[in-house]
Amino acid sequence: MIEEINTNREHDILGMRLSVQNEAEQESTVTSSHVIEFVQEQVDKLTEQYPHLDNAQLAVLLAMNVARERLEIEAEFKANIEDIERSTKLALENIESITPLYN
Repeated sequence: MIEEINTNREHDILGMRLSVQNEAEQESTVTSSHVIEFVQEQVDKLTEQYPHLDNAQLAVLLAMNVARERLEIEAEFKANIEDIERSTKLALENIESITPLYN
């Protein structure tokens, strides 16, 4: 069996050096490369949109944006689950109302 080499990759985001561990040690379907790429894209957009903000302000703004998106997704997911539960209950009631009862 080939043993994986534990490599750390370094990235620079907002002037901070980050060391990211090998993907094999993580339990996520999203790779750290994708996360780094996403964060850097968001930082670039915010930097372009708000060039007067310093790195700390950009980091807080990015965190707030990501938190808002996450909370919106969670609320939408919860609403969708509730809609599915209502639809399922109605469908079951309809099936039971038209299905002959056998004793």
